[in-house]
Amino acid sequence: MNLLYLVFKWHVIRQFLRGDVRVNRVVSGRNKYAIDKHEAARQAYLDSVFLNKLRQGPSFLLIKQSTAQFKLALRYCKQHEDMMRADAAASLASNDYRQFWNSMQKSSSSRASKFINIVDGYTEDSAIVDRWRRHFKQFYNSVCNNASTHS
Repeated sequence: MNLLYLVFKWHVIRQFLRGDVRVNRVVSGRNKYAIDKHEAARQAYLDSVFLNKLRQGPSFLLIKQSTAQFKLALRYCKQHEDMMRADAAASLASNDYRQFWNSMQKSSSSRASKFINIVDGYTEDSAIVDRWRRHFKQFYNSVCNNASTHS
């Protein structure tokens, strides 16, 4: 049992060191704002593993500091994700329209809802229907029929 645990641990560490571990969540702006901080945190961790000093000494302090900087940059990216996507879409709009519309579809489809819950402050189905009824009644009755005067 102990040998199986050691083989598994060796395999996981080897994959981590090679960079084979992937994160499913894509964060806009990560490559621009946080990639250098991630590399610094990763290198500090690898140096600490090499020195076998994971929980003590200056290498541990470097890990803490670099990891904190990476997390701060990643948090900034998550908080400003909509702005970064809009900037990326604006740059795509000037270059490639097909890629622009593909990115728009990907970014908006995940947050889209099939049903509208609130229309002009109305939340109940009957109130929403009544709101649209009044809107279209006013819209269609606003233009007078002057066909008899034009003939």
